[in-house]
Amino acid sequence: MHRTPPTRLRVLIWATHLQADILALSSFLDTEPDIELLIVTVEIDAFLSDSFAKVRPLRCPILDRADPTLRARLDEFHADVAVADNHLPPRGAAPRLAYIFHGHGWKDRGKVDLWTLFHGVEQLTGADPRKANPNFRALCYGVPDRDWRLHEWGLHPDCLRITGKAFSDLLLAPPYTREDLAPNYAIDVLHRKTILFCITWHYGGLFALLAGWRAAFERLWKRQSPRARDFAFVEQLARELGAMGANLLICMHERRRFQADFVAELERIIRPFNHVRMKFKDEHPDNLADLVVADAMISNYSSYLTHYYLLGRPAIHIRPVTDENMRFRYAMMALGHLVFRRTSAERGAWMLSLNDTGGPIVDTAEQAVAEIRRALAEPSSGREPTRAWLERHLFGANGHSAERIKSELVALCAPTDKASV
Repeated sequence: MHRTPPTRLRVLIWATHLQADILALSSFLDTEPDIELLIVTVEIDAFLSDSFAKVRPLRCPILDRADPTLRARLDEFHADVAVADNHLPPRGAAPRLAYIFHGHGWKDRGKVDLWTLFHGVEQLTGADPRKANPNFRALCYGVPDRDWRLHEWGLHPDCLRITGKAFSDLLLAPPYTREDLAPNYAIDVLHRKTILFCITWHYGGLFALLAGWRAAFERLWKRQSPRARDFAFVEQLARELGAMGANLLICMHERRRFQADFVAELERIIRPFNHVRMKFKDEHPDNLADLVVADAMISNYSSYLTHYYLLGRPAIHIRPVTDENMRFRYAMMALGHLVFRRTSAERGAWMLSLNDTGGPIVDTAEQAVAEIRRALAEPSSGREPTRAWLERHLFGANGHSAERIKSELVALCAPTDKASV
């Protein structure tokens, strides 16, 4: 069977935010002469005002998902293929879809999320991705990632392609240095060490150091709620890092994903500390810059940890639950509102074991502070753990991942020359 690709491929990028893998892919495709690109996303002004857009500006049109002319612009563009990393474009936006998974981490999707994805793919491409679908490709980070989508999600093997992590291209060769970025930070990232505290919002608060019986013990005997424990940890971390002569850079998801009183109290706690700053990604989306300036990272298993691994610096993991098999409450967005639900008893919440990390795991505030001290004193301690994790889970971090994805897009869109079969 011979396929002849179109001379100029029209690619629609449907980005949740212009960050990480989909940003790296967009930046690469935008420079390719045989690609015509259209990007649809949110918070465009915030993106354009941040560092990445200034040093590597995108030439293609960027539209807001709320733009009233969007449907007409999509029809006029007549995309050959759409690339999405979470939410899917509307039906008719493109006849084909390549899907980049929204983060390379531990947490799996729930049944409702999977049904929404499968239904959306079928509406867009004409076939369920759990069956043979010549118009759909799921782009996987490595063999374990591909095997999970195949055996646990039930995606058809013909729909799965291992392409690696497009964001690795930017992490291996960032478009700016710490010195370039320093003027953009209100903290001194040149002469002080910086700890990046990156928080996933799914556990209902800032983070969950303890869960299960440990949390119950604290509530009953110490009279300390999980939220109060979160705030106490942040204040302790701010004081400890101040004494060490280091910064604390707290990176959060969008403000709307957290309850207003929670954010207000967190802002009150950090206000007295000049070496502490907090960012929300809807206001400052360029978190590649945050990874570049950070000397070490701590998180409750945010998938951004696995991006940070590529820098070979110490990464510390706050265990979100004490037992991987336990059911726990986590946050989700439904119709624009923050709601909570419990994980399914019949299906685990994790794609990877919580013990499968590229760095130390901590269960208490004391352990977290001790590991941060070690990370600052021994910056090379992160190299071997992160390298080993990437070797197990990530394919081809060699600066050509976005190029491989482009090849998949071209192959997906290549028409079949039936006469040469």
